[in-house]
Amino acid sequence: MLRHFLGNLQLVNHSLPFTEDNRRARLEFGRHYGIPSPLIDFSYSPYVATFFAFNGVRPYDVDPSDQCAICCVNMFAVAGVWSRTITKGFDGQVDGKKFTDEHNRFMYEVDDLFQDGYPPNILKFIPSPASWNRRMRRQLGCFLYDSLDYGRLGLKDLEDFLSQPEVPGTDEIMLTKVLIPQKLGREVMERLDVMNISGTHLYDDHEGAAIDVINAYNYDRKSGRVWDLKPPSTQKPT
Repeated sequence: MLRHFLGNLQLVNHSLPFTEDNRRARLEFGRHYGIPSPLIDFSYSPYVATFFAFNGVRPYDVDPSDQCAICCVNMFAVAGVWSRTITKGFDGQVDGKKFTDEHNRFMYEVDDLFQDGYPPNILKFIPSPASWNRRMRRQLGCFLYDSLDYGRLGLKDLEDFLSQPEVPGTDEIMLTKVLIPQKLGREVMERLDVMNISGTHLYDDHEGAAIDVINAYNYDRKSGRVWDLKPPSTQKPT
């Protein structure tokens, strides 16, 4: 899919934003434009996450029970569960050194994950985007590379994996969902707006500016107002 995508761009002489053409850059660039990939977007900012949760919500048309969900993931805990999963022996014991190595490999850039291709059956935290990825940088973004076959693990999906106990026998899990009624969308978007958390700032292009126009029907905006840009006159010439 990535080769097809980049090949199509070459047909129309579209220049790529990265100079070092490697697998990671191609994967991140394709993800940026919606090419299906094992990269899942996250943000370090709960406010950015709240914007995307409420983006497009029309609070006047929702049912009282409708909610937006903000998924908070403890990546350090995910590193522990993942490392324990793949280093556990047939006897159920975990090799301490292998656990530490896998934990570091999950959390930090200790090697080139994509040196030999796009590895299957891997879970890996990617803490920062590329320098040219201005959209993800504005969104304080990071990624989770997820190519797991959940059926082989006896799980449904990533959410099912994250709902496991962080430590066996406890109630501490890796995923926490914050549920906010959609009817509060007006108040939420107004507060984000005065914090400069908007589509225009987070997308950094015309797409984000258009998103703000649509969302502005639902709240009293403060950003984007200027005195010297006025609509064309509708007065007919005489």
